[in-house]
Amino acid sequence: MSEAVTLRTLRTSQTSQAPRTWFLTGASPGLGEHWAAVILARGDRLAATARDKAALASLSEQYGDRFLPL
Repeated sequence: MSEAVTLRTLRTSQTSQAPRTWFLTGASPGLGEHWAAVILARGDRLAATARDKAALASLSEQYGDRFLPL
C-alpha cells in the first residue's frame, strides 16, 4: 500500500514547480538507494537514514546540500 502511495506521489509531483522534501528510511545500497537517487535526480530534497551512515557518502557527495544523511 505505501509503495503505491509513494509511486503516485512521485508521478503527481512531477507536474509541480516547487521541489518537494522527502524522508526515506533505509537508503542503504539496494532498493532504498535507488529510490534516493530517483528522488534527488528529480530535483527534490531528501533526508535519509541508513544503519551505516557511511553507506550514504556517495549520495551526499553527488547531491550536496539537497541530501541530508541521518
